Amino acid sequence: MEVVGTGLSAEAAVEAVRRLTPDVVLMDANMPGQDGLKATQVITSEPPYTPVILMSVQGDRDYVRRATQAGAKEFLVKPFSGDELAAALRRVNQLEKLKRAPLTPIVAALSPAAGDPAGGDSSDRRRAGQVVLVFSGKGGSGKSLLALNLAAAMSRDLPGSTALVDFDLQFGDLGVMLGLDASRNIYQVVEAFPNVDIEFIQALMPEAPGGLRVLLGPPSPEFADLVTAEHTRAVLQILQGAYDHIVVDTSSHLGEVTLEAIERAGQIVVIADLSLPAVKEARLALRVFQRLGINSERIKLVLNRADVSAGITAHQVETSLEIKVAAKLPTDLKTVQKAVQRADAFVTLYPSAEISQRVRELAVSLVPLHAADGAPAGQTGRKAGFWSKQSAG
Repeated sequence: MEVVGTGLSAEAAVEAVRRLTPDVVLMDANMPGQDGLKATQVITSEPPYTPVILMSVQGDRDYVRRATQAGAKEFLVKPFSGDELAAALRRVNQLEKLKRAPLTPIVAALSPAAGDPAGGDSSDRRRAGQVVLVFSGKGGSGKSLLALNLAAAMSRDLPGSTALVDFDLQFGDLGVMLGLDASRNIYQVVEAFPNVDIEFIQALMPEAPGGLRVLLGPPSPEFADLVTAEHTRAVLQILQGAYDHIVVDTSSHLGEVTLEAIERAGQIVVIADLSLPAVKEARLALRVFQRLGINSERIKLVLNRADVSAGITAHQVETSLEIKVAAKLPTDLKTVQKAVQRADAFVTLYPSAEISQRVRELAVSLVPLHAADGAPAGQTGRKAGFWSKQSAG
């Protein structure tokens, strides 16, 4: 390794990076003038998007989250050893090289002529599995919990097989919520790409209680931006050839991975609660879906904690968002906490509880549209139009 430059302040560091274009930047969080978080945000947002390792004496989860949101690829808590530093530098450099390597399309999975990844003539191909995407523009809405239980309800009550995919790539919690070994995850798809098929992906999917198969997100937030729209498209299309129902948990951030998953989704479940911030975020999400050309019939609005009002009623939400509420989930902390403690879905452990009944009813309601739709769901091809409209606005 070679140190090509130093900076005694954040401003000097930013200028040095612009001049020297290093492979990796090691940034202290606390410096004179501008802090390391702001400097990291500047460095990672300018071409050639140099990766930053941020170091600090603060190591709590909230600070790590802020560092990741600023663009840091790795976070080191002081004091750390020379070996830890060297390993972090090498790891970030290797990840950056992998990220910038050209991707080769999966011909068998992505060619329009190939259709079903399993092959076969058009006359005997199985119907592509339905992708149900769960989205919220606001954290803490219960999005991941709903995705988990929706998938468990489908696995329990509906014919066919069900897969659950964690595309909340930075801070997905499905592995923790289900007590699964996270050593097998979607990052292995990135490493093996384009040499992946259904057998490869299924080998990465541990089995959760009730026979549900789960594809977990990366083991650490810095791996998140290595998963691209191309990986997302390939994974979902391959899974559609093997599973009848694919439930996708997404990030609240509308990046390329989330947008690609939205494109492929046959149904989109938007979850909110009876609070002004949640309703606002739901309204923004619905506008995005409208710009993407998504038919409103493909969107289901779910109210979580619908019996706890912050001065807003369900009717007011429907009027404001111009969409009917598809399901109202009651507050049931006791049932939810018991399920979390046992690393299982509450619809599996307590199927007769009211909250479980509402989720199971929602799962059943998502099926008719798919059954009546002869073509694979999603793929409106409007992402570029959405971003251009955003820029024009």
